[in-house]
Amino acid sequence: MKKRIITLLLAIAVLSLPVLAADIPDAGTGDDFYVHDEAGTLSERTRELILDVNGPLEQYCSGAQIVVVTINYLPQGYDSEQYANLLFRSWGVGSETENNGMLLLHVVREDRGWLVQGSGIESQFSTDDINDLLDNVFWPLSDAGEYDEAVARLIPQLVAVYSDIYDTNELYGGSSDISSTNTVIDELWDNYRRQQRQSWLVLLAVIVVVLALLFTVVPMVVEGAGNQLVSALLGLISLVGLWMSFSLAMVALASFVYRVAARGAAPDRKNAYKFIVVHGAAIEGT
Repeated sequence: MKKRIITLLLAIAVLSLPVLAADIPDAGTGDDFYVHDEAGTLSERTRELILDVNGPLEQYCSGAQIVVVTINYLPQGYDSEQYANLLFRSWGVGSETENNGMLLLHVVREDRGWLVQGSGIESQFSTDDINDLLDNVFWPLSDAGEYDEAVARLIPQLVAVYSDIYDTNELYGGSSDISSTNTVIDELWDNYRRQQRQSWLVLLAVIVVVLALLFTVVPMVVEGAGNQLVSALLGLISLVGLWMSFSLAMVALASFVYRVAARGAAPDRKNAYKFIVVHGAAIEGT
């Protein structure tokens, strides 16, 4: 009996290896090692920035490296922190002896992501530091749809972290003006909120116009129509229009209530959304 259990466990372990391997893309060689843009959100300028910062990092910071990965969806069964750590360990980011690398994972379609740091720099750059940096620099831009800018603005901040840890001024990209970065973030976020307000104003205007037509023009047309069939059709159109207006108003109200209720609550950036299609094949439930 004991042998059967051991054999069964070994079989399960062997069968799970191909699944695990399938979840880990090839690390790539040369420049492709540093940038894995599967989601296609990074510009050539940002790609060049990532490549340019890594040369001095490896030279002056004991082999440190920064790797950026963008994907659309997480593989099933992972949250963003787990998957980022899996890639980090599998690819061997940073010095093998110093364990001082960083890997940024951005899961674009799920609005998730994480930044992994090697254990060799954890004491100088903690998980709390990572959360603060992502919340203040990366996520405001990502939430505004500026995915490329989010990465481009974060990279110099990470280089600045290495500059402090290794006490060197020889790094490229580590002299980013934080106040300038914050100004850009604020401007982009304000534009995003302005566009949202404009969208709601357009929706409100449509509802008002539809209601005005229903309660003014349509009744006059119905009254003047001698044909009962035409009157019935116009009445049906009025009911449909009224129902659509009511539905749009309810959607707008529900969205407003949700935003007010959720205001101040920190979003969960690590765990994958539930009820999403994963690779078009399966649906994760609760």
